[in-house]
Amino acid sequence: MVTRSAEPAAVFSHCPRCGARGLDRQATYGFVCRSCSFLFFLNVAAAVAAIIQDPAGRVLLARRAHDPSRGKLDVPGGFVDHGETAEQALRREIREELSLEIDDLAYFGTVPNVYEYAGLNYRTLDLYFTAHPRDLSTLRPADDIDACAFVAPDEIDDDELGFDSVRMALARLRSGG
Repeated sequence: MVTRSAEPAAVFSHCPRCGARGLDRQATYGFVCRSCSFLFFLNVAAAVAAIIQDPAGRVLLARRAHDPSRGKLDVPGGFVDHGETAEQALRREIREELSLEIDDLAYFGTVPNVYEYAGLNYRTLDLYFTAHPRDLSTLRPADDIDACAFVAPDEIDDDELGFDSVRMALARLRSGG
């Protein structure tokens, strides 16, 4: 079995413009085609995440049903689809994953992340929001979530969290924002 690097520079070899083989790494995160000189950048993907707290201040954590980080804890969220705002994407993801409708979104901050999927590292910029559900009685794990529970911020085991960006966002929450 051959093990490949999960970094795009080790995987991409053909120009997306002319199809020629032969890309040279250029600048921070780009490639230039040896044949047509096209400069291609691998920009970060936008992802959204919600820090949902109950009236007692506990944070809603979800147990991931699929890789990456299957079985680990996460906050609800996902990737922004084409044509969506971050707020629309977050509302859609919360509806799909938890059967909740949310109001009162407030920007919390961003954290860069690496999302390893199918042997490739995707660089993301995770946009965190605080959110308040309209009605917690509709809370049901669905889609990518096996289970969910509210946990006091100081009782969250960082080793159980699936992503570094979640660890960083929750550390910021624990420190007062």
